[in-house]
Amino acid sequence: MMKYISIACFLLIIQLLTACTDKPMYNVVSVEDGDTIILSINGKNERVQLKGIDAPEDTENPKLKVDLKRTGLDKEQLLTIGKQATQYLQSLIYLSKNQVSLWADLKQRDKYRHHPQDVLNKDPTPLTHTKTTQHTLKNTRAGT
Repeated sequence: MMKYISIACFLLIIQLLTACTDKPMYNVVSVEDGDTIILSINGKNERVQLKGIDAPEDTENPKLKVDLKRTGLDKEQLLTIGKQATQYLQSLIYLSKNQVSLWADLKQRDKYRHHPQDVLNKDPTPLTHTKTTQHTLKNTRAGT
């Protein structure tokens, strides 16, 4: 019985990996902030929000005020953390040679008109699933 479960798991993993590698690659135009990138898709620049990530802002804007109330940190602390998150995302994009793929289609948009997506590098590993990313996000949420 265990042999069949192992074979089923193996086949599922192969199917998932195949599905990931069939996804088109998109050029990254820019990193907007610690959780948003701009991709060139079909000749248009599209904002893509990293799904499940809410990095602090790196510039003063209305969301910074919301983050200030939510976290209890002061403005300079949040802006510093936001800039670190942006730099970190830029380094991940650089390592993927400015090309990424998306897990889902582009029909969904959030309240900011961004496309919430799992963004995959060339491996294809979601950018948000690396150990280093998880460590950085944990520290960002903790305000360190």
